[in-house]
Parts: sequence; C-alpha cells; structure tokens
Amino acid sequence: IISRYNADLANTLGNLVNRTVAMVNKYFGKNLENPAVSEEIDSELSALAEETVVLVASKMKELKVADSLELIMSLARRCNKYIDETAPWILAKDEAKAARLQTVMYNLAETLRVVAILVAPFIPSTSPKIYTQLGLEVPAEFLLTDAEFGKMQSTKVQKGEPLYPRIEIAEDGATIIGGKRYEPKVEAPAPAVEEPKIEMEPIKE
Repeated sequence: IISRYNADLANTLGNLVNRTVAMVNKYFGKNLENPAVSEEIDSELSALAEETVVLVASKMKELKVADSLELIMSLARRCNKYIDETAPWILAKDEAKAARLQTVMYNLAETLRVVAILVAPFIPSTSPKIYTQLGLEVPAEFLLTDAEFGKMQSTKVQKGEPLYPRIEIAEDGATIIGGKRYEPKVEAPAPAVEEPKIEMEPIKE
C-alpha cells in the first residue's frame, strides 16, 4: 500500500502539483493567463486531457474504479513527462521565450484543474486542495461538465503544503512522513494470565 501511495500520489500527482505551482510562482510571480499560441506537443497534452475525461466518464458508468484512477494517474504522469520535454527552467533563461514558457505553465495548470475534477469522486479531499493551490475558487460540486480543457482564463497560484508527502519505513520500524520521523509504538507487555485452579470437593459416600 505504501509503495503504491508513494508511486501514484506522492511521486506522480503530489509532485506534479508542487512542481507546477512552484514554477508558476517563480517565473510569473504567481499570475498565469491563458496563452493564445501553442505547439504540437501542447495540442497532444490537451487532446489527452479531453480524451481522459471521456474515458473516465465511461469507466465510472461501469463502476470500474481502478480503471478510472489509472487513467487519471496516466494523465498526471504524462504531465510530468511534458515538464521534462519542454524544460521550463531552460525557457525561463531566454526572455524571447517568455510566451512559450507561459504556454507550458498554463497547460500544466489547466491539466491539473481537469485532474482535480476527475479525482473528486475517488479522493474528494484532494480536489479542493489542488484548486486552492491553483488559485481557483473551490466549487460546491466538482462536475465533469467543467472539465473542458481551456476553461481557465487566468489565475494566481497559492503555494501550499505538499498534498502527499512520501512515506518511508525505517529499519528500526519508525515511520517517516515527509521527512518527519514518527517513532514506532511499543506494545505493552501482555498481562500475566493466571492459570485457573480447579478444585474438586471430596466425594461424599
């Protein structure tokens, strides 16, 4: 369970939120707007996001929870790969590529908004946290009809605590969550149980 948590939630989704918000904050002073230009790689990401919405809706009707979650995590993994492919940290070094950088960061933030809507039925506490860090107003209800890619026009991100800090188990049994150590609980010794004594009265003649 811990390895799956670390792989899907901490390393994939949680890390994606942290990286995206941190880069928007660093490169654009928290503010982000919908760009007017895009490249082929951007269209591929937006198309995948739109396809994922359709597929998840279909799987939900069939009550296939595991398949739905895998589709969502696959989209998040694609976003992390998109970061590596577009290299925002390199774009940020060239002022002439500021518009390109904004396109990349918008696509990441917008895909995260879609992911937040998609995970709402499965991890309801996560969606409001993603929206809050993206600087979006948390809706009363997360609806698939709002998961249309490109609906977010502008936003001002708000860096928050990591959504899913990594969990590790130390050799001595201690639990380490997000770098913080929690000592293992020492079980109290079992109480001594006195063997029952069976006393028999002498047989009376």
